[in-house]
Amino acid sequence: MSIRALKTLLWIRDGRSFQETARELNMTLSAVSMQMKQLEEIYQVALFDRSTRPPRLTREGLALADASRDIVTAYEDLPIVLRNNQPLSGKLALGVVATASIRLLPAVAKHLMSAFPQLKLRVESALSIDLVDRVADGRLDAAVVTGTEDLGNAFAVTPILVDPFVLVAAKSERRQLSINLLRTRPFIRFAPRTGIGQLVDAFLADRSIEIREGMVLDSLEAIIELVALNMGVAIIPKPEALRYGQGRVVWTESLGRPLDRTLALITRRTSGSLVLHDPLVEAFRQVAPRDHATARRGSSTAKKQARK
Repeated sequence: MSIRALKTLLWIRDGRSFQETARELNMTLSAVSMQMKQLEEIYQVALFDRSTRPPRLTREGLALADASRDIVTAYEDLPIVLRNNQPLSGKLALGVVATASIRLLPAVAKHLMSAFPQLKLRVESALSIDLVDRVADGRLDAAVVTGTEDLGNAFAVTPILVDPFVLVAAKSERRQLSINLLRTRPFIRFAPRTGIGQLVDAFLADRSIEIREGMVLDSLEAIIELVALNMGVAIIPKPEALRYGQGRVVWTESLGRPLDRTLALITRRTSGSLVLHDPLVEAFRQVAPRDHATARRGSSTAKKQARK
């Protein structure tokens, strides 16, 4: 039995077909099939129901995959455990939620490469829900995500920063700027599957605000462009309003009650991953205060412009 075969089984267990698993693990389809047959021969049990297309894991196959997860994780963490004197060295796969990547990632990457010259950094940007899955199955070593209340005990979670939300509107709406605009202007919604989208939807439901449905987009910059053209209003994180909309849109920070999102670093709660956790938290926190300082300066400038 090899760790590689168990890892292949885990990829299939997590919903990939044989073909998808082969592609992701850089294997041939026949190699994937051979590994699974070898596992069946070792344990003298049918791991797959091959009467279906594609084959489905049997109860025994699911049990073996679940029991193998900690074994595979511990094996892959060994190189990290052995470099305690400099935990951030070698290959590091880091994920960052897309809406924070522009603000945080460049400065964090520069800080990491300077502080840890032996580090080989690989970065992915995706939705929080996808990043959590990739950390869970070992494709990523760590990730910065939105909304971490329901992750359970499998992850180590440390908040990095908190972003307040604001209501943004076109400059022509300055005199009417209030939460009531949500009832009179089309609402430009950020993609509901995202962490931001879910937080905003929960806020609207909690306030029983019936909005006028407008467009649904997965780009905060595109939302700002539409708001600036008076195509509707939106609720977005304040730092993004400052970055993309300063001088072009107006916003109110009074939403009736607080609404914000927490960006947090997550790693698996294993000995190897926990070695990485604190140095990565420190790297992001080195950048986060500068990001908030920029936001405060931008807010001051925006207020001055509004008074002109």
